[in-house]
Amino acid sequence: AIELHPVNSGALYARGIVHFRMGQYERSIVDFSLSLEYDPGFTNALQWRGRVYLKTEQFEKAIEDFSAIVRQDEADFMTYYGRGLASMKLGQLEGAVKDFDRAIRMNRKHAPSYNVRGLAQYVLGDYDQAIYDFTQAIKLRYNSPEVFYNRGRALYMQGLPELALDDFQEAIRIRPSHTLAYLFLVHTRIVTGKAGNDEEIIALKRSVGLDAHPEHNTVLLKVSEQYLERNNAREACRWAEEARNVLPPKVAGEIHNREIRETVQIACKTEP
Repeated sequence: AIELHPVNSGALYARGIVHFRMGQYERSIVDFSLSLEYDPGFTNALQWRGRVYLKTEQFEKAIEDFSAIVRQDEADFMTYYGRGLASMKLGQLEGAVKDFDRAIRMNRKHAPSYNVRGLAQYVLGDYDQAIYDFTQAIKLRYNSPEVFYNRGRALYMQGLPELALDDFQEAIRIRPSHTLAYLFLVHTRIVTGKAGNDEEIIALKRSVGLDAHPEHNTVLLKVSEQYLERNNAREACRWAEEARNVLPPKVAGEIHNREIRETVQIACKTEP
């Protein structure tokens, strides 16, 4: 900690920022809180404490601080963006979208606001709006692999798998270890009837298990089926067994486990 003894809100606020940048989040919360005791309406201290609460996953407290700024009629786009993020983490998607709307109206060049609004719209099932938001973020040079991956998912759900392929490939180009992008790239290739790309399948195999996810099973089974269609029983069997091993039975679920067992029986020619 910094060995100073500030006696005014400005000095405490400044020390809180330093503690935040040092990664000492609890100390920064103490500093911003003390600053607010001296000056309860200090907008900057509220804004920064809200940011720290977001960083430390104290989402209700973050919303309280950002909302206090809104009530003071001193909110900027980052206030609404921060409150929207906190609301989204709590599953309050409609409220989050409204805050991202306000943030974008105040700063139409803030790419992260478009990205997170797109995520919220995707979860709400508004794929057209999600695609629009992700595209705006990309136009503003928000070159995170996640924005391409997310737009690919939205394009796929909107019935545009050919366009989704390009986004999954771009996500992988930016981050070659993007497990889920590989999963959906392979899955989308199969759905569109394209021949599987062996390099992509090998990369997928390497990445599976690093980030176990319920959707892994579905994609791995699809890869197994693809090898069956190629009359490559050995690879079909191996991928079916990968699907069986990647998640514990309790996570996969009863119906999914039955599907996996049936695929293993067919691919590996085992007895029921």
